[in-house]
Amino acid sequence: MFLGVTPDVEVSQRASKVLAAHREESSHRVWELGTVVAPRGDELWWWTWAGGSGNASLAAALDHVVDIGGQPENHRLLPRTEVDPAELRAALDNMEGGELPRPWSQRKRHRG
Repeated sequence: MFLGVTPDVEVSQRASKVLAAHREESSHRVWELGTVVAPRGDELWWWTWAGGSGNASLAAALDHVVDIGGQPENHRLLPRTEVDPAELRAALDNMEGGELPRPWSQRKRHRG
């Protein structure tokens, strides 16, 4: 939706205006060929748009480069402060084709 594709459904004028506003506000956080890593103040944000479970799985697989101190958000992850974009890219390349582990929050619940 943020890439400019309009769903093939009837959309009200109000919804069209809200969608246009969201696209305007978030267009710098999406890229059709991948995800976006962008600085935000003193932090680096990784805009995955993967959803909470998807981001939890990514955080579990990349815990050496992603800060998993809190509940993963739906839209982004926070790389560790000492990790730069090149290190994040290398970590992603190293896991390519590998199976994602269960999200870290689910691993805690399944111990026993």
